[in-house]
Amino acid sequence: MLLLPSLFLLASINVLILHVATTNTEDVHHTNAYIVYLGESKPNHLELITSSHHQMLASVLGRCIWPESKSFSGEGLGPIPAKWKGYCQSGDQFNPQKHCNRKLIGAQYFIDGFIAGGKKPYNGTQNKEFISPRDSSGHGTHCASTAVGSFVSNVSSKGGLAAGNARGGAPRARLAVYKVGWRNCEDIDTADKTLVAGKVVLCFFGNLADASDIAAAAKAIRMAGGRGVIGASEISIPPVTSKGYPVFFPCHLVSYDIGTEILNYIRLTSSVEGGQNLYRKTSPNSISPAILKPDIAAPGVDILAASIPRPTKIGLKAIYVFYYGTSMATPHVAGIAALLKCLHPNWSPATIKSALVTTDPFDYGGGIVNPNAAKNPGLIYDMGQTILCRNSTRSILDVNIPSITVPNLRGRPVTVLRTVINVGRPNSEYQVFIDPPHGTTVKVKPRQLSFSNKVKKRSFEVTITKLHNVTTEYYFGGLTWTDGVHKVRIPISVKAIFPLVSDY
Repeated sequence: MLLLPSLFLLASINVLILHVATTNTEDVHHTNAYIVYLGESKPNHLELITSSHHQMLASVLGRCIWPESKSFSGEGLGPIPAKWKGYCQSGDQFNPQKHCNRKLIGAQYFIDGFIAGGKKPYNGTQNKEFISPRDSSGHGTHCASTAVGSFVSNVSSKGGLAAGNARGGAPRARLAVYKVGWRNCEDIDTADKTLVAGKVVLCFFGNLADASDIAAAAKAIRMAGGRGVIGASEISIPPVTSKGYPVFFPCHLVSYDIGTEILNYIRLTSSVEGGQNLYRKTSPNSISPAILKPDIAAPGVDILAASIPRPTKIGLKAIYVFYYGTSMATPHVAGIAALLKCLHPNWSPATIKSALVTTDPFDYGGGIVNPNAAKNPGLIYDMGQTILCRNSTRSILDVNIPSITVPNLRGRPVTVLRTVINVGRPNSEYQVFIDPPHGTTVKVKPRQLSFSNKVKKRSFEVTITKLHNVTTEYYFGGLTWTDGVHKVRIPISVKAIFPLVSDY
């Protein structure tokens, strides 16, 4: 059981693509990238299967992997590149010679810090955990197979629902996994009772949890003086009847991702007030409102991908299950980003983000991710080595991201600077088209950008002026550069604030 505050919760639920590197640069430059996404082509499309641009490495940090899954089969892949310096680490029910292959080329686990931070010796068996890269929850396996899972035919969820062929975003990528998230189901001790008394406790449960586990947690928290339980689980746990939750003790179940949203809200808020929408993902960036969030949208509801078998038994093939949440959307984008990185080896993460961001702010960030358009974006916004400190004289509004957000437009106009790099035709002329947010005027200088073999980078200023001295909600617009072939659009969001005398 995990109580708040805890240093372990975020590590156990985040799955991130940390590194993507091409393993055959020469082939990349002589191969046309073919990005297939959301049913645009059949999974067994010949060009997709044979294209060498999938020869890359994706590293995943999280709850790690069930290696028996066909999604991590090395069939059809060539020898492991000689320059790969990683390795597979042996551990509980994980044998590198047996479980690693030409697909899964790296697997390690990191537990020393977790053990050092605990109050008791860690018992893997008691916590239903493998002290190895093996996945005990299904979360890491699901995310990794969504991002880079190999082609698997004739899969479905339980009962045959959604039958078909499965593959990840970059199905021929190599994979290295690093386990940093660990289950901790220890009972509450005397010291914990002091923390629990009078509070609602947020608990995270893994794939192996059932209703009895949650009932036991609710009982322990009630006896420690707690006022209620919010249980976050990776799977749907039906309430039990005979040994269920105490009817006089509040207990509410949410998904892992919603549990994470609650956790982040608690960490950023001194007191939790009732009635607030803790799960909203369409609001402005609460930490830095001038940086538009979210960045992009991708499928995250009812995503069918590999998971661990239930009951968990070593040697069994992974099953395929539906999960939902931001953790399911993230590997979609990560897989697409891996393909873009292989097509454009010199692109930075910020450049890849720029190529993916398209339309419609806040609800969808820059819009629904469109990989086929992103492979040839025309112009890109690159942040470079941008570091803003608390005492920096540079405005955060000038960070070169593919969006413009002014969270407090007062009396004076605001001018921001953006720089674009031409990655399309060398000799290009771009004209600007402006869709100003309601109640504002937007002027761009210059209104035309010219590029050549020698001039690949151009800067422009955007000046935003409000038309009325009133306080408003956020209003939205956009700025589009076009050369007749490409439409490079970034969202603009503005919130006007009633000015003070000093604002003029």
